[in-house]
Amino acid sequence: MIRVRGLKYRYRGGFTLDVPNLHLRAGQVTALVGPNGSGKTTFLGLLAGLLRPDEGSVEIGGEPLESALRRRRVAAAFDFLPPQSNLPASIWIRTLSRLRAADPDQLARLDRIVHEDGMAPWLNRPLPRLSAGQRRQAALAMAVIGDWDILLLDEPFASLDAETAARWMRRIERFAAAGKTIVVSSHRLLELDRLGDWFLFLRQGRIRHESSKDDLAACDEIRVVLRCSEATALRILGPTAIREIRAVAPGVVSLIVDGRVAGGLAGVLNPLVREGLEVQRIEPRLTGLERTYHEVGRA
Repeated sequence: MIRVRGLKYRYRGGFTLDVPNLHLRAGQVTALVGPNGSGKTTFLGLLAGLLRPDEGSVEIGGEPLESALRRRRVAAAFDFLPPQSNLPASIWIRTLSRLRAADPDQLARLDRIVHEDGMAPWLNRPLPRLSAGQRRQAALAMAVIGDWDILLLDEPFASLDAETAARWMRRIERFAAAGKTIVVSSHRLLELDRLGDWFLFLRQGRIRHESSKDDLAACDEIRVVLRCSEATALRILGPTAIREIRAVAPGVVSLIVDGRVAGGLAGVLNPLVREGLEVQRIEPRLTGLERTYHEVGRA
């Protein structure tokens, strides 16, 4: 759905965002992962048409970005709302609903979001008087008004409480399941780990690594040191869950367990405790996403 060709954006001072070729598919959530200053927000700004590239192009479903923007195929939520505006969020929402020609089903979806997120009591307050979390909720609600194919989200969960963030994650998952193309940038790796289908790791303006969810899942590990024999450990946890096993002292073994197969930390620890084994050490290692993030940073 999104195709990038030879995209470059040069900052003052010499830094350049450089994305040679990229294809982001419909029906999946693409997660942008990287530290501050890696180019995530700039990349989203280029996809949203807020920035003009120095070189290259962006196509949406085979048509130029400018044409897709005119047809309102692209929606976005960034870390800002309309500048210098004392108007309440309710007026902005009504105005955007008219501009985007939202139909009854889309308006009903917006009403559900307002109700579920408890937005009604403060929608008539001027934007500057809203809290950071309320401004974020308003920006997300405004972004999804109308019919669109592409949704670009820059730090969508920042300042949101846990329940509201969880609701928006479920909504994003439903949008992707309906065939929408979602691109999300966030520093909150646990949420990206849940949402992402495809991961782009950015560093210093370059995509240093791409990975699918399945590739990252293969990296999840839990290291365990316990007092028992290798045969006992294999019997309790199962040979498919144990990636590596070795004796480190008489009667003591060290294991590396596949956390996804075993059912996470509890799935490893509970059967060992039920058997009365002495667990000397249990250490969840980095998830696949966290590990790859740090590996890309060291490269």
